Amino acid sequence: MEREEVLASLEDMLADAVTGRGKIAIVGGPVATGKTALLNTLVEDALEHGALPLTATCSQAESGLALAVLSQILHNAPLTPEEEERTRNLLHEGARCAMSADPLADYVDQVDAHIVHALCMVLLELAERHPLMIVVDDIQYADRASQLCLAYLARRLRFAHILAIFSQSEEAWNAPSLFQTELLRQPHCRRLPLSALSREGVEIMAADVVGDEVARRFAADWHAVSGGNPLLVGALIEDHIAEADAATGTAGAPAESGPAAEADEVATGDSYRQAVQACLHRGHPLAARVARRSGRATWTERLS
Repeated sequence: MEREEVLASLEDMLADAVTGRGKIAIVGGPVATGKTALLNTLVEDALEHGALPLTATCSQAESGLALAVLSQILHNAPLTPEEEERTRNLLHEGARCAMSADPLADYVDQVDAHIVHALCMVLLELAERHPLMIVVDDIQYADRASQLCLAYLARRLRFAHILAIFSQSEEAWNAPSLFQTELLRQPHCRRLPLSALSREGVEIMAADVVGDEVARRFAADWHAVSGGNPLLVGALIEDHIAEADAATGTAGAPAESGPAAEADEVATGDSYRQAVQACLHRGHPLAARVARRSGRATWTERLS
């Protein structure tokens, strides 16, 4: 659904990585535009492409936990017992070092360089046995120690069997961090923007749920209300179905069979309200406050 070009680019990069031409991809876009879903699709197909997926999901709540993201990546890695023990010791010592470091110091001083090198060698050596696809979602929330290690790895994977993919928010995309700048300096790194759905994309997404007729009728309005955000589009479709079910008194009936399907007004109910709140909370912390203070009813009513 209008993600084929980006997915094809990632698959081409993965094919290169499997043959020893390592790649880095930074996937960016607005909140809830399908970055995570796109990465999940690629992860599910990784083995078919000959690569072992190692994943991590970053959280703002865990950004203060040293090496938390790298620990996720290494958690399911098929290491030998000796490698597992060495890795655990390195992670423990690296976290201790990062926690005792000056919080105001530059992130390159967070972890001893020898520990960073040793942790990255675990992945580089593993990639010699199994081509790797390392996927990190919401990299802007990664702890600084993990970012340090991943930047170190990025500088050394050009000729490794590794594809590293990092997703990030639009805000991080537009204001590059030191970590992102370090990645973009590498000749084997690409930025892949993920945009909102077009009106046609909204229609295709809706047709799979409510049928072609209803999708054609409401696609333009759903696109206008949602801005092409897939999460909001899905919520609008759910509210449309709920209104149709309520009008007919039968849950699960096809949307075009009920009186509500003949209405021209877009239904915005609980699903849309919850989706708007989710977008605001996942975006910049100021977004929800600005929306609540806005005089526009379209925002304040959804958040009330």
